[in-house]
Amino acid sequence: LMGFRELSSKKQFPSARENGYDVYYQSYHAIKKIIQLKGEKSIKNVLMDLKDMRFYSSFEKNIGLSIEDVEKLLK
Repeated sequence: LMGFRELSSKKQFPSARENGYDVYYQSYHAIKKIIQLKGEKSIKNVLMDLKDMRFYSSFEKNIGLSIEDVEKLLK
């Protein structure tokens, strides 16, 4: 599992994949877990709030967990 903060741009995905991380599969499972815990609207709400705040602030506000908390749930 690669830390999501290390994947903050789409340029980092190819490098992570070259180093053996399946980051797309990891991301899929993170979204699936978030929907399971908080519902489908939570993802939409994160995206809607991006116009007014940074991603990690919007994520924590709408999901109620930090990105690191979600990583722990995936391990």
